[in-house]
Amino acid sequence: LYNQSELLIELKRADEALPVLERVVRIEEKIGNKPYLAMTYGVISRLYTDLGRYDKALQYLEKMSSVNE
Repeated sequence: LYNQSELLIELKRADEALPVLERVVRIEEKIGNKPYLAMTYGVISRLYTDLGRYDKALQYLEKMSSVNE
């Protein structure tokens, strides 16, 4: 799923990549994969920044920083 989202990002289809990344987040949370969870939050934040959704970007940056606490 992560690779699929990366391809969608490269194709400039961020709106389609975001739901795929949300699925990745749910899987990473379920298995406790904190390093990849933090990385995925960072990717989601970057996409929201690219879309001009700075409020959502900040929300995901905050989630990213809280993963390793």
